[in-house]
Amino acid sequence: MGIGSSGLLKKDYRKAGTVFVFLFGGLLLVYSLMLLDSSLGIWKSFGSDYSTHTAFAIAVSIAITVGTRWGKWLVSVFVLYVIAMLYQQYHSLLDIVTTSLVVGCPLLLARKYSASDIYSH
Repeated sequence: MGIGSSGLLKKDYRKAGTVFVFLFGGLLLVYSLMLLDSSLGIWKSFGSDYSTHTAFAIAVSIAITVGTRWGKWLVSVFVLYVIAMLYQQYHSLLDIVTTSLVVGCPLLLARKYSASDIYSH
């Protein structure tokens, strides 16, 4: 059902490896962009803030969905997380949307083109 049962527990090392690569690669992207933004002030230049909360949630969610059919559930959880961030005023909607686009688009494209054949195995 979860990451373990669809990967390691069933000894599907290819699927488990793909999940790990997506998790590691996604987190590398998240924190590289955070450092880049800290150095260059990209988000600050248009009155916004890079949302590490959002970026981390997207990277982990995409990694979890590799080889599973949990996408709809994780989108729902992510929306609730966004509502909580807005309610607690951690980030503005602009922070969340811009970070989501910059982090989510490359990760979703990578997932689509490199992990889509996992469902067939």
